[in-house]
Amino acid sequence: MLDTPLAEQNRVDGKIWQVATGAQIQSLVFYNKDAYAAAGIDELPTSLDDFTADLQKLKDAGYLPLQTAGEWVTGAQFAMLANPELLADGDFYAERTAGDATFADSAYADYLEAYSGWIADGLVDPAALGFKYQDSIDGFTSGAAASYIIGNWIVPTLDEAATDFEVGVFATPSLDGSPTGQLSGPAQPYSIMQGSKHHELALDLVEYLVSDPEAIATSLASEGNFRQGVSYEGSALNTEVAAILDASPGLVLGTSGPGIPGGFGDEVNKQVQALYVGTSPADAAAALDSWWDLNAAQ
Repeated sequence: MLDTPLAEQNRVDGKIWQVATGAQIQSLVFYNKDAYAAAGIDELPTSLDDFTADLQKLKDAGYLPLQTAGEWVTGAQFAMLANPELLADGDFYAERTAGDATFADSAYADYLEAYSGWIADGLVDPAALGFKYQDSIDGFTSGAAASYIIGNWIVPTLDEAATDFEVGVFATPSLDGSPTGQLSGPAQPYSIMQGSKHHELALDLVEYLVSDPEAIATSLASEGNFRQGVSYEGSALNTEVAAILDASPGLVLGTSGPGIPGGFGDEVNKQVQALYVGTSPADAAAALDSWWDLNAAQ
């Protein structure tokens, strides 16, 4: 059971308290294939610079290049973009708490700089903070926006939307174009209550649910979640997401989990949104460092 998705990443005090059947896959860019073709994009971007260049092509072709929104969406999309790079080499969060790393000198600084440029160049809507999550879905499915960073939970909605264009999906770009992990969350996780009168039976059941191939496939299909090397019948878009996961080096955490101070995701959201009202990328990164210093357990 120790090889279940995100088991090691969610280890607490040396112990695994929870195991999951699969994972949500979140570092994804859903895109309008017609829009990309109209913009002359015939090769999907893998690096951040290439992605930015393609967003400009989409703007020139008359589309809103990248759909976003206010509420929680802004920071969540940023984490989906940046965390795979942030956590590509070791445990950045532990290094940050130990004082061996800073956000100001990390992948976050590069992605904040890029995002600030997207705002300045009109590659995202400058009024995006006034949009709700549902507005962002509507903006993409209407065909007005060409790209949308969001997790795999949106697949059923896109499948049912009956859009006038075909939707594709690719992994969020890394800094240099090399493959990175997928930001993920445990899906269909199991824990055994301390007060259970049948610990051994419960453990046997959990082991079956997270290790039997047929049980895993059935469970994943019921919610549209994923696990490397496990396939089940799904939509074409669902199959594309599964292929992205299978090609990924692995899974990484988001802005919550062991070793991450509570409320960090809210602070990331705040600082990304601050870019829209004139905060510089450097100041946003410095603010994240200051927040961490005040809130991380020493």
